[in-house]
Amino acid sequence: MWAIVRDISDRKQAETALRQSEQRFKELFDRAPVGYLEYDLEGRITNVNRTDLEMLGYTTEEMIGQPVWSFNTEEVARERIMAKLNGTIPPDRNLERTYRKKDGTTIVVLCQDRLILDGQGKIQGIRGTIQDITERKRMADELRKNREFLNSILDNAPMLIYVNSTDNRFLLVNKAWEKLIGKRPRGGHRPFY
Repeated sequence: MWAIVRDISDRKQAETALRQSEQRFKELFDRAPVGYLEYDLEGRITNVNRTDLEMLGYTTEEMIGQPVWSFNTEEVARERIMAKLNGTIPPDRNLERTYRKKDGTTIVVLCQDRLILDGQGKIQGIRGTIQDITERKRMADELRKNREFLNSILDNAPMLIYVNSTDNRFLLVNKAWEKLIGKRPRGGHRPFY
């Protein structure tokens, strides 16, 4: 009887380290602060993280295999995505899109895309992130409306309104000031513009 004994401790340690590394990556992927997805050359979703699923309200099974543009409310989405996959337009950076959630409501998202390339540089798909910016957009719109409202009040006030800095420079003047004086003072700005 002959026996060959080989020490495989190093291999077992390497396998354990690889499993731990894969688990850490999966947790990082699923718990990322942005939605993450990948889609193939046909625009069909091949991978999606938990953040994306929670943001849109779908399950993995409901998203995998679906065309990515089916979650986008804009009619040009399919053509734009296919153009990126064909290499005729570059991936998007900081592109705002409106996505439809499973419950029918919509959210505004900020998209970032990266091409998935093979070893020869040929496009294989796209990796993308989406970040829900609905609240940020709502607040910016509310701020814009408030500024317009304040500008309207200031510009329609019959009395002169101005604001000076501590070193006596004009920071703001209204239309009544400009009408009476005939010009805007040096350094004077229109209200909130």
